[in-house]
Order: sequence, then structure tokens, then C-alpha cells
Amino acid sequence: MSAAPMEVEQPEPAAADPTAANESESAPMEDASPGEDKQVEATIRVVHGKETHHVDLSATDTVGDVKKELERRTNVPATNQKLMFKKKQLKDDAAVFCATYPLTPKDKLMLIGTPLADLAMAVVRPANVSAPKLDEVVKPKENIQEMSKHKKIVDKGPPDGAITGNAMAIEPLPDGGLHNIYNNMGNVARLSFKETEINISTKERTEKYPYASIANVQSEPVEDRRGYHIVSLQLGKNENSRYYLYYVPAQFVDAIRQIIMGGGMGPVSYTHLRAHETPEHLVCRLLLEKKKKNNSKHSYTNNSRNNNV
Repeated sequence: MSAAPMEVEQPEPAAADPTAANESESAPMEDASPGEDKQVEATIRVVHGKETHHVDLSATDTVGDVKKELERRTNVPATNQKLMFKKKQLKDDAAVFCATYPLTPKDKLMLIGTPLADLAMAVVRPANVSAPKLDEVVKPKENIQEMSKHKKIVDKGPPDGAITGNAMAIEPLPDGGLHNIYNNMGNVARLSFKETEINISTKERTEKYPYASIANVQSEPVEDRRGYHIVSLQLGKNENSRYYLYYVPAQFVDAIRQIIMGGGMGPVSYTHLRAHETPEHLVCRLLLEKKKKNNSKHSYTNNSRNNNV
């Protein structure tokens, strides 16, 4: 007789515990980043070049912590970072940020620093790349005459009674300086030169600037009116310190530059003016000299004829 197969009872599966399931769903992830569960006290905007970063701050974050976060985002080493807040550099890395620097919604940090990749590119510079010459003219990145502040004044045109500009000539300054130009505010002014300073005078007041306080003098022709220039006097270290003069006759720009950068009044060297002569100026000067010579010859011939009569 064959043996009957034995039936093995399978244990019934245990019912799922709903409490355990709920606990599993609410448990935090073990691999969550350590910074996600911190309580945000404030958010600060950090401007670096053309980029703006929003950094969340907890009540215990220090300046050093902010620098580490910015290093992660910008690749600028924390040791090379220069953080500016309300025009002051944050030098104490141990200072608790929120407690030391109360924030308002409009506040922001300025980050100054070069990323490591750019530093490497600067170190490994190709041998055939030469440094720019010291006297090389650096053209502005943006046409200032398209900026609203300057465009508003340029569009007014030369002031009434302005000296006629001549882009084809180089001349010494007239006695008494230049009259009927526009000052930095777009008011009609007179430009005069004293022993140690330059005076910019309007009907209301006179502004005086020592020659020693002017670091540089630059100019560019007024578009569509090449006989006039916009002259800028750099009174400080940055672009915001420039004082602008509008509709300065082009023929006097070199003389203005020589007087100011030379440190005071004195005879303007004709040799210096000739040294800055462009090909266009040269052609104009030769034509004028030829005309003057012909006029002198014609006058001499007429005088000889009159004497013979």
C-alpha cells in the first residue's frame, strides 16, 4: 500500500501592524544632508560678480560657516574670500552672524574673490600673450553717452555762445580759460586754471579742485558733434569719482590734459602738442600753413606793384 501524502499546514501570515507602518513613513531619512534640518533664522543675499546667491542662516551660524557655504557654491576658497557687509569687511570668522549683524530684507553681502579655476588660468598664461602697454588707451565697456545721466546733457547740444569746436586742430587754451561748457550737473559753467587748482564756476558757485587731487584726465568725442568732447576728471580711485565736463572744444583737450597732469599753469609746449598730432591734424596744419604762405606771397607781390607805381 502506498503511503498517503502528508499535508503540511502553512502558517497564516501575520497581520500588518498599522502603527509600525505609520512609524516607518514618518521616520526621517538617515542619509539626509546635515544642513536640511536646521532652523532657518534668516536668509541673506550674497552678490558675487554677476551672480546672486541666497544663503539660509541659522541662529548659530558664524561668518566662517557662511564662507564655507559660499566656497561650495562659488569655488572661491574661504581663505581668499573678502566679505563686505554695509561697506565693512567681515574679518572675524568666529562671530555669530545673526547676533553680530542684524539683517533687514534689503541687506546683502558683497563677495570679492577669484574662483580656483580662474586662478589656475591666470597662473598658466600662454607665453605668447603680452601684457598691455602702460600708455595703451582702454576703451570703456559701455558707451557713457547712452547712459541716461550723460545722454540727458548731451542731447541739449552745445550751450549758447560756446566756442566753436574743431576736431582737426590742437590749440593752447585761450586767455581766461573756457566759457560756456556744461559742468557735471549739466549747468552752464566756465573752466579756468589757477596756479595750483582748476576752477569750475557757475552763477551760483565755484568748485575748486587742486591739480594734485586729479588722478587722470580722459576724453571722448561727442557723437554726431566730433568738434566737441566729454572730458572726465578722475578725483578718486573708482569710476564713481569722475567729474564730467560736456561740450569741451576738441582743439583744447590736449592743453587741458597737459596743464592738469603737469601739475599747474605754465606755457603749453608746442612740441608737446605736435607730439600728439594725428594724421588728420597734420593734413589740416599743412594746408593752413600753405594757405598762410600763399597769402603772404600774394601780399608781398601787391606791395611791390604798388611801390613800382
